[in-house]
Amino acid sequence: MLFSRNLMSTTVFENRTLVTRNSSATKSVLIFANVYPPENIIGAQRPSRFAKYLPRHGWMPVVITGSEQPEADSRIHTVPYRPSLAERLVNRFVIHNDDRMSWYRPAVEVAGKLLEQISFQAIYSTSPPFSVHLAARAIRQRYPVKWVADFRDPMFGNVDRRQYCLKAIDRWLERGFFQDADAVIANTEAMARFWRRQYPQHEGKVHVIYNGFDPETETLRPLPLPSRPYRVMTHAGTIYSVSLGGPTLACFDALLRQRRLDPATFRLRLIGEVQGERELRSLSSFRNLAAAGILECIPRPLPIDEARRAVAESDFLLVIDRYRKGGEIIQVPAKVYDYLPVGRPILAFTGRGSPLDWIVRISGIPHACLYIEDSEQERLDKLESFLRLPSAPSPLSEECLRQFAAPMQTERLAGILDQLQDQPSS
Repeated sequence: MLFSRNLMSTTVFENRTLVTRNSSATKSVLIFANVYPPENIIGAQRPSRFAKYLPRHGWMPVVITGSEQPEADSRIHTVPYRPSLAERLVNRFVIHNDDRMSWYRPAVEVAGKLLEQISFQAIYSTSPPFSVHLAARAIRQRYPVKWVADFRDPMFGNVDRRQYCLKAIDRWLERGFFQDADAVIANTEAMARFWRRQYPQHEGKVHVIYNGFDPETETLRPLPLPSRPYRVMTHAGTIYSVSLGGPTLACFDALLRQRRLDPATFRLRLIGEVQGERELRSLSSFRNLAAAGILECIPRPLPIDEARRAVAESDFLLVIDRYRKGGEIIQVPAKVYDYLPVGRPILAFTGRGSPLDWIVRISGIPHACLYIEDSEQERLDKLESFLRLPSAPSPLSEECLRQFAAPMQTERLAGILDQLQDQPSS
Protein backbone atom coordinates (compact mmCIF):
# COMPACT_ATOMS: atom_id res chain seq x y z
CA MET A 1 0.00 0.00 0.00
CA LEU A 2 1.43 3.35 -1.01
CA PHE A 3 -0.41 5.60 1.34
CA SER A 4 -0.64 6.28 5.07
CA ARG A 5 -4.02 6.61 6.72
CA ASN A 6 -5.39 9.35 8.98
CA LEU A 7 -8.29 8.79 11.34
CA MET A 8 -11.50 10.77 10.92
CA SER A 9 -14.36 10.95 13.39
CA THR A 10 -17.33 10.37 11.09
CA THR A 11 -18.20 8.07 8.22
CA VAL A 12 -18.88 10.68 5.56
CA PHE A 13 -17.88 10.28 1.94
CA GLU A 14 -18.64 12.79 -0.82
CA ASN A 15 -21.20 14.42 1.49
CA ARG A 16 -23.07 11.12 1.93
CA THR A 17 -23.21 9.23 5.20
CA LEU A 18 -22.57 5.50 5.01
CA VAL A 19 -25.14 3.83 7.24
CA THR A 20 -24.23 0.55 8.91
CA ARG A 21 -26.18 -1.58 11.33
CA ASN A 22 -25.14 -1.09 14.95
CA SER A 23 -25.48 -3.92 17.41
CA SER A 24 -23.65 -5.28 20.41
CA ALA A 25 -21.08 -7.95 19.57
CA THR A 26 -22.47 -11.26 20.86
CA LYS A 27 -20.37 -13.71 18.84
CA SER A 28 -16.61 -14.05 18.50
CA VAL A 29 -14.52 -14.63 15.38
CA LEU A 30 -10.83 -15.53 15.38
CA ILE A 31 -8.94 -13.83 12.52
CA PHE A 32 -5.71 -15.26 11.12
CA ALA A 33 -3.95 -12.42 9.27
CA ASN A 34 -0.21 -12.80 8.94
CA VAL A 35 0.11 -9.15 7.89
CA TYR A 36 -1.78 -6.46 9.76
CA PRO A 37 -1.39 -2.76 10.58
CA PRO A 38 0.81 -0.95 11.38
CA GLU A 39 2.41 -2.68 8.37
CA ASN A 40 1.68 -0.33 5.49
CA ILE A 41 0.96 -2.88 2.77
CA ILE A 42 -2.27 -3.61 0.93
CA GLY A 43 -2.71 -7.10 2.40
CA ALA A 44 -2.79 -5.70 5.94
CA GLN A 45 -5.66 -3.32 5.29
CA ARG A 46 -8.37 -5.82 4.35
CA PRO A 47 -8.48 -7.76 7.67
CA SER A 48 -8.08 -4.50 9.57
CA ARG A 49 -11.17 -3.04 7.91
CA PHE A 50 -13.20 -6.14 8.68
CA ALA A 51 -12.03 -6.18 12.30
CA LYS A 52 -13.03 -2.54 12.67
CA TYR A 53 -16.61 -2.91 11.41
CA LEU A 54 -17.54 -6.46 12.46
CA PRO A 55 -18.63 -5.40 16.00
CA ARG A 56 -21.37 -3.29 14.37
CA HIS A 57 -22.82 -6.57 13.10
CA GLY A 58 -22.64 -8.59 16.29
CA TRP A 59 -19.16 -10.12 15.82
CA MET A 60 -16.22 -9.43 18.12
CA PRO A 61 -12.89 -10.10 16.33
CA VAL A 62 -9.69 -11.38 17.90
CA VAL A 63 -6.65 -11.27 15.61
CA ILE A 64 -3.57 -13.50 15.36
CA THR A 65 -0.91 -11.84 13.21
CA GLY A 66 2.78 -11.88 12.42
CA SER A 67 2.96 -8.07 12.50
CA GLU A 68 4.49 -6.48 15.58
CA GLN A 69 2.14 -4.09 17.39
CA PRO A 70 3.29 -0.73 18.79
CA GLU A 71 1.30 -1.24 21.98
CA ALA A 72 -0.51 -4.03 23.77
CA ASP A 73 -4.05 -4.84 22.62
CA SER A 74 -6.01 -7.73 24.11
CA ARG A 75 -7.72 -8.30 20.75
CA ILE A 76 -4.47 -8.58 18.72
CA HIS A 77 -1.94 -11.34 19.38
CA THR A 78 1.41 -11.27 17.59
CA VAL A 79 3.11 -14.50 16.56
CA PRO A 80 6.49 -13.45 15.10
CA TYR A 81 7.67 -15.13 11.92
CA ARG A 82 11.17 -16.50 12.51
CA PRO A 83 12.20 -18.56 9.49
CA SER A 84 15.14 -20.90 9.67
CA LEU A 85 18.11 -20.45 7.34
CA ALA A 86 16.88 -23.41 5.28
CA GLU A 87 13.44 -21.85 4.84
CA ARG A 88 14.93 -18.53 3.78
CA LEU A 89 17.14 -20.25 1.21
CA VAL A 90 14.23 -22.25 -0.19
CA ASN A 91 12.07 -19.13 -0.45
CA ARG A 92 14.80 -17.20 -2.24
CA PHE A 93 16.31 -19.76 -4.60
CA VAL A 94 13.74 -22.53 -5.10
CA ILE A 95 10.13 -21.33 -4.99
CA HIS A 96 10.64 -17.52 -4.95
CA ASN A 97 7.53 -17.10 -2.79
CA ASP A 98 7.49 -16.44 0.93
CA ASP A 99 4.46 -18.43 2.12
CA ARG A 100 5.79 -18.35 5.71
CA MET A 101 5.09 -22.05 6.16
CA SER A 102 6.81 -22.30 9.54
CA TRP A 103 4.51 -19.59 10.95
CA TYR A 104 1.38 -21.68 11.12
CA ARG A 105 2.46 -24.05 13.92
CA PRO A 106 3.13 -21.37 16.57
CA ALA A 107 -0.01 -19.58 15.34
CA VAL A 108 -2.02 -22.74 16.02
CA GLU A 109 -0.53 -22.96 19.53
CA VAL A 110 -1.61 -19.40 20.33
CA ALA A 111 -5.05 -20.04 18.84
CA GLY A 112 -5.48 -23.15 20.99
CA LYS A 113 -4.78 -21.14 24.14
CA LEU A 114 -7.29 -18.49 23.08
CA LEU A 115 -9.94 -21.13 22.46
CA GLU A 116 -9.52 -22.29 26.04
CA GLN A 117 -10.56 -18.79 27.17
CA ILE A 118 -13.01 -17.61 24.49
CA SER A 119 -15.88 -19.44 22.82
CA PHE A 120 -15.32 -18.63 19.15
CA GLN A 121 -18.18 -19.29 16.76
CA ALA A 122 -16.06 -18.82 13.61
CA ILE A 123 -12.57 -18.39 12.27
CA TYR A 124 -11.55 -16.26 9.31
CA SER A 125 -8.19 -16.51 7.54
CA THR A 126 -6.93 -14.24 4.77
CA SER A 127 -4.06 -15.07 2.41
CA PRO A 128 -1.39 -14.68 1.14
CA PRO A 129 0.72 -15.96 2.76
CA PHE A 130 -1.10 -19.26 2.55
CA SER A 131 0.19 -20.52 5.90
CA VAL A 132 -2.77 -18.68 7.47
CA HIS A 133 -5.10 -21.28 5.92
CA LEU A 134 -2.99 -24.13 7.28
CA ALA A 135 -3.39 -22.64 10.76
CA ALA A 136 -7.12 -22.07 10.34
CA ARG A 137 -7.69 -25.57 8.97
CA ALA A 138 -5.82 -27.10 11.93
CA ILE A 139 -8.16 -25.27 14.31
CA ARG A 140 -11.24 -26.18 12.23
CA GLN A 141 -10.31 -29.85 12.50
CA ARG A 142 -9.97 -29.69 16.29
CA TYR A 143 -12.83 -27.43 17.36
CA PRO A 144 -16.52 -27.06 16.40
CA VAL A 145 -16.15 -23.70 14.68
CA LYS A 146 -16.99 -22.55 11.17
CA TRP A 147 -14.14 -21.54 8.89
CA VAL A 148 -14.15 -18.81 6.22
CA ALA A 149 -11.06 -18.89 3.97
CA ASP A 150 -10.44 -15.57 2.21
CA PHE A 151 -8.07 -15.55 -0.80
CA ARG A 152 -6.70 -12.17 -1.88
CA ASP A 153 -4.90 -14.15 -4.60
CA PRO A 154 -5.57 -17.62 -5.97
CA MET A 155 -3.02 -20.36 -5.44
CA PHE A 156 -3.40 -22.66 -8.44
CA GLY A 157 -3.34 -20.63 -11.67
CA ASN A 158 -1.63 -17.60 -10.09
CA VAL A 159 0.65 -15.88 -12.61
CA ASP A 160 3.16 -15.15 -9.83
CA ARG A 161 3.36 -18.82 -8.77
CA ARG A 162 4.62 -20.36 -11.98
CA GLN A 163 7.40 -22.62 -10.66
CA TYR A 164 6.79 -26.24 -11.59
CA CYS A 165 7.22 -27.47 -8.01
CA LEU A 166 4.63 -24.98 -6.77
CA LYS A 167 1.91 -25.97 -9.21
CA ALA A 168 1.40 -29.45 -7.80
CA ILE A 169 1.68 -28.25 -4.20
CA ASP A 170 -0.74 -25.37 -4.80
CA ARG A 171 -3.30 -27.64 -6.47
CA TRP A 172 -3.13 -30.13 -3.61
CA LEU A 173 -3.30 -27.51 -0.84
CA GLU A 174 -6.01 -25.43 -2.48
CA ARG A 175 -8.16 -28.50 -3.05
CA GLY A 176 -7.81 -29.35 0.64
CA PHE A 177 -8.72 -25.84 1.75
CA PHE A 178 -11.87 -25.91 -0.38
CA GLN A 179 -12.79 -29.30 1.04
CA ASP A 180 -12.43 -28.31 4.69
CA ALA A 181 -13.55 -24.66 4.68
CA ASP A 182 -17.21 -23.85 5.25
CA ALA A 183 -16.98 -20.82 2.94
CA VAL A 184 -14.34 -19.38 0.62
CA ILE A 185 -14.10 -15.77 -0.51
CA ALA A 186 -12.71 -14.51 -3.82
CA ASN A 187 -11.84 -10.86 -4.26
CA THR A 188 -13.15 -10.64 -7.84
CA GLU A 189 -16.08 -12.21 -9.64
CA ALA A 190 -13.69 -13.47 -12.33
CA MET A 191 -11.70 -15.33 -9.68
CA ALA A 192 -14.93 -16.85 -8.34
CA ARG A 193 -15.87 -18.04 -11.84
CA PHE A 194 -12.42 -19.61 -12.20
CA TRP A 195 -12.91 -21.48 -8.92
CA ARG A 196 -16.38 -22.67 -9.82
CA ARG A 197 -14.92 -24.29 -12.91
CA GLN A 198 -12.06 -25.82 -10.93
CA TYR A 199 -14.19 -27.01 -7.97
CA PRO A 200 -17.79 -27.46 -9.13
CA GLN A 201 -18.53 -29.67 -6.12
CA HIS A 202 -17.85 -26.66 -3.84
CA GLU A 203 -19.68 -24.04 -5.90
CA GLY A 204 -22.04 -23.26 -3.04
CA LYS A 205 -19.14 -22.28 -0.78
CA VAL A 206 -17.84 -19.53 -3.07
CA HIS A 207 -18.55 -15.88 -2.21
CA VAL A 208 -17.15 -12.61 -3.57
CA ILE A 209 -15.96 -9.56 -1.61
CA TYR A 210 -13.73 -7.22 -3.59
CA ASN A 211 -10.88 -5.26 -2.07
CA GLY A 212 -11.79 -1.69 -1.27
CA PHE A 213 -11.19 1.29 0.98
CA ASP A 214 -12.34 2.64 4.31
CA PRO A 215 -14.01 6.06 3.89
CA GLU A 216 -13.29 6.89 7.54
CA THR A 217 -9.56 6.32 7.59
CA GLU A 218 -8.09 5.42 4.21
CA THR A 219 -9.59 7.79 1.69
CA LEU A 220 -7.16 9.84 -0.38
CA ARG A 221 -8.72 13.12 -1.52
CA PRO A 222 -7.89 15.18 -4.62
CA LEU A 223 -5.70 18.22 -4.05
CA PRO A 224 -5.73 21.43 -6.10
CA LEU A 225 -3.65 21.05 -9.24
CA PRO A 226 -0.35 22.95 -9.20
CA SER A 227 0.17 25.71 -11.73
CA ARG A 228 2.19 24.13 -14.54
CA PRO A 229 2.30 24.33 -18.35
CA TYR A 230 1.63 20.63 -18.82
CA ARG A 231 -0.79 17.97 -17.58
CA VAL A 232 0.47 14.97 -15.59
CA MET A 233 -0.59 11.34 -15.69
CA THR A 234 0.68 9.22 -12.79
CA HIS A 235 1.07 5.48 -12.30
CA ALA A 236 1.85 4.95 -8.61
CA GLY A 237 2.74 1.42 -7.57
CA THR A 238 4.59 -1.66 -8.76
CA ILE A 239 4.81 -2.45 -12.46
CA TYR A 240 4.96 -6.25 -12.56
CA SER A 241 6.93 -8.33 -15.02
CA VAL A 242 3.64 -9.88 -16.19
CA SER A 243 1.93 -6.50 -16.55
CA LEU A 244 1.02 -4.69 -19.75
CA GLY A 245 3.57 -1.93 -19.19
CA GLY A 246 5.26 -2.40 -22.57
CA PRO A 247 2.09 -2.14 -24.68
CA THR A 248 1.01 0.88 -22.63
CA LEU A 249 4.21 2.78 -23.38
CA ALA A 250 3.93 1.75 -27.02
CA CYS A 251 0.59 3.58 -27.27
CA PHE A 252 2.04 6.84 -25.97
CA ASP A 253 5.05 6.45 -28.25
CA ALA A 254 2.88 5.87 -31.32
CA LEU A 255 0.77 8.91 -30.48
CA LEU A 256 3.96 10.95 -30.13
CA ARG A 257 5.40 9.73 -33.44
CA GLN A 258 2.13 10.57 -35.20
CA ARG A 259 2.35 14.08 -33.72
CA ARG A 260 -0.95 13.61 -31.90
CA LEU A 261 0.75 14.18 -28.53
CA ASP A 262 2.53 17.45 -27.77
CA PRO A 263 5.60 16.90 -25.53
CA ALA A 264 5.26 20.43 -24.18
CA THR A 265 1.81 19.78 -22.72
CA PHE A 266 2.04 16.30 -21.20
CA ARG A 267 4.08 14.24 -18.70
CA LEU A 268 3.82 10.53 -17.86
CA ARG A 269 5.12 9.70 -14.40
CA LEU A 270 5.86 6.13 -13.26
CA ILE A 271 6.43 5.87 -9.50
CA GLY A 272 7.28 2.62 -7.73
CA GLU A 273 9.12 -0.65 -8.14
CA VAL A 274 9.53 -1.99 -11.67
CA GLN A 275 9.94 -5.74 -12.00
CA GLY A 276 12.12 -6.29 -15.05
CA GLU A 277 13.28 -2.66 -15.04
CA ARG A 278 16.14 -3.38 -17.42
CA GLU A 279 13.81 -4.90 -19.99
CA LEU A 280 11.37 -1.99 -19.70
CA ARG A 281 14.12 0.58 -20.16
CA SER A 282 15.43 -1.28 -23.20
CA LEU A 283 12.15 -0.78 -25.06
CA SER A 284 12.33 1.72 -27.91
CA SER A 285 9.08 3.28 -26.68
CA PHE A 286 10.61 3.92 -23.25
CA ARG A 287 13.71 5.53 -24.77
CA ASN A 288 11.70 7.64 -27.20
CA LEU A 289 9.33 8.96 -24.54
CA ALA A 290 12.19 9.72 -22.14
CA ALA A 291 14.16 11.52 -24.87
CA ALA A 292 11.10 13.65 -25.69
CA GLY A 293 10.86 14.70 -22.04
CA ILE A 294 7.46 13.06 -21.65
CA LEU A 295 8.37 10.08 -19.46
CA GLU A 296 9.66 10.29 -15.89
CA CYS A 297 10.40 6.93 -14.25
CA ILE A 298 11.12 6.71 -10.52
CA PRO A 299 11.62 2.93 -10.03
CA ARG A 300 11.33 2.93 -6.25
CA PRO A 301 8.63 3.69 -3.69
CA LEU A 302 8.53 7.33 -2.66
CA PRO A 303 8.00 8.40 0.95
CA ILE A 304 4.33 7.94 1.76
CA ASP A 305 3.39 11.61 1.95
CA GLU A 306 5.21 12.34 -1.30
CA ALA A 307 3.49 9.44 -3.10
CA ARG A 308 0.09 10.53 -1.82
CA ARG A 309 0.64 14.07 -3.00
CA ALA A 310 1.81 12.90 -6.44
CA VAL A 311 -1.46 11.01 -6.95
CA ALA A 312 -3.69 13.69 -5.44
CA GLU A 313 -2.14 16.40 -7.64
CA SER A 314 -2.28 14.45 -10.93
CA ASP A 315 -4.54 15.40 -13.83
CA PHE A 316 -4.94 11.74 -14.82
CA LEU A 317 -4.28 8.38 -13.16
CA LEU A 318 -2.95 5.31 -14.97
CA VAL A 319 -3.55 1.70 -13.98
CA ILE A 320 -1.90 -1.17 -15.86
CA ASP A 321 -3.34 -4.67 -15.51
CA ARG A 322 -1.47 -7.92 -15.18
CA TYR A 323 -1.78 -10.21 -18.17
CA ARG A 324 -2.65 -13.86 -17.68
CA LYS A 325 -1.50 -15.33 -20.97
CA GLY A 326 -3.89 -17.86 -22.45
CA GLY A 327 -6.70 -17.05 -20.02
CA GLU A 328 -8.90 -14.35 -18.58
CA ILE A 329 -7.57 -11.69 -16.23
CA ILE A 330 -8.92 -12.59 -12.81
CA GLN A 331 -7.26 -10.07 -10.47
CA VAL A 332 -7.20 -6.29 -10.02
CA PRO A 333 -4.20 -3.98 -9.47
CA ALA A 334 -4.69 -2.81 -5.88
CA LYS A 335 -3.78 0.78 -6.69
CA VAL A 336 -7.15 1.34 -8.35
CA TYR A 337 -8.77 1.36 -4.90
CA ASP A 338 -6.54 4.30 -3.94
CA TYR A 339 -7.31 6.03 -7.22
CA LEU A 340 -11.10 5.81 -6.92
CA PRO A 341 -11.59 8.33 -4.09
CA VAL A 342 -9.38 10.87 -5.90
CA GLY A 343 -12.01 10.98 -8.63
CA ARG A 344 -9.78 12.19 -11.44
CA PRO A 345 -9.95 10.53 -14.91
CA ILE A 346 -8.55 6.99 -14.99
CA LEU A 347 -6.81 5.38 -17.96
CA ALA A 348 -6.77 1.57 -17.74
CA PHE A 349 -4.82 -0.84 -19.93
CA THR A 350 -6.59 -4.15 -19.48
CA GLY A 351 -8.62 -6.89 -21.13
CA ARG A 352 -12.21 -6.53 -22.24
CA GLY A 353 -14.55 -7.74 -19.49
CA SER A 354 -11.79 -7.90 -16.84
CA PRO A 355 -12.45 -7.00 -13.20
CA LEU A 356 -10.60 -3.70 -13.73
CA ASP A 357 -12.78 -2.96 -16.76
CA TRP A 358 -15.90 -3.46 -14.63
CA ILE A 359 -14.60 -1.39 -11.71
CA VAL A 360 -13.84 1.73 -13.72
CA ARG A 361 -17.11 1.37 -15.62
CA ILE A 362 -19.23 1.47 -12.46
CA SER A 363 -17.06 4.04 -10.69
CA GLY A 364 -18.80 7.14 -12.00
CA ILE A 365 -15.37 8.57 -12.90
CA PRO A 366 -14.48 9.60 -16.48
CA HIS A 367 -12.22 6.90 -17.88
CA ALA A 368 -10.94 5.05 -20.92
CA CYS A 369 -10.01 1.38 -21.25
CA LEU A 370 -7.36 0.43 -23.79
CA TYR A 371 -8.03 -3.25 -24.37
CA ILE A 372 -5.61 -5.98 -25.31
CA GLU A 373 -8.16 -6.95 -27.96
CA ASP A 374 -8.25 -3.48 -29.54
CA SER A 375 -6.43 -2.67 -32.75
CA GLU A 376 -3.58 -0.18 -32.51
CA GLN A 377 -5.74 2.47 -34.18
CA GLU A 378 -8.56 1.93 -31.69
CA ARG A 379 -6.17 2.31 -28.77
CA LEU A 380 -4.63 5.48 -30.16
CA ASP A 381 -8.00 7.08 -30.87
CA LYS A 382 -9.19 6.27 -27.34
CA LEU A 383 -5.99 7.62 -25.81
CA GLU A 384 -6.13 10.85 -27.80
CA SER A 385 -9.75 11.44 -26.77
CA PHE A 386 -8.98 10.61 -23.13
CA LEU A 387 -6.21 13.20 -22.95
CA ARG A 388 -8.73 15.89 -23.85
CA LEU A 389 -10.86 15.19 -20.76
CA PRO A 390 -11.06 17.84 -18.04
CA SER A 391 -9.13 17.06 -14.86
CA ALA A 392 -11.91 17.99 -12.42
CA PRO A 393 -12.58 15.23 -9.84
CA SER A 394 -15.90 13.37 -9.95
CA PRO A 395 -17.86 11.77 -7.06
CA LEU A 396 -18.09 8.01 -6.92
CA SER A 397 -21.34 6.32 -7.88
CA GLU A 398 -23.63 4.72 -5.31
CA GLU A 399 -22.89 1.31 -6.86
CA CYS A 400 -19.16 1.89 -6.44
CA LEU A 401 -19.62 2.73 -2.76
CA ARG A 402 -21.83 -0.31 -2.27
CA GLN A 403 -19.20 -2.60 -3.77
CA PHE A 404 -15.97 -1.17 -2.36
CA ALA A 405 -16.63 0.85 0.82
CA ALA A 406 -15.54 -1.09 3.90
CA PRO A 407 -18.78 -0.80 5.92
CA MET A 408 -20.84 -2.42 3.15
CA GLN A 409 -18.20 -5.07 2.49
CA THR A 410 -18.05 -6.00 6.17
CA GLU A 411 -21.81 -6.32 6.22
CA ARG A 412 -21.46 -8.99 3.52
CA LEU A 413 -18.82 -10.84 5.53
CA ALA A 414 -21.00 -10.69 8.64
CA GLY A 415 -23.84 -12.12 6.56
CA ILE A 416 -21.67 -15.07 5.55
CA LEU A 417 -20.68 -15.69 9.18
CA ASP A 418 -24.30 -15.47 10.32
CA GLN A 419 -25.43 -17.86 7.61
CA LEU A 420 -22.82 -20.44 8.64
CA GLN A 421 -24.13 -20.40 12.21
CA ASP A 422 -27.41 -21.80 10.95
CA GLN A 423 -25.69 -24.76 9.31
CA PRO A 424 -25.11 -28.00 11.26
CA SER A 425 -21.55 -28.66 12.39
CA SER A 426 -19.61 -31.32 10.49
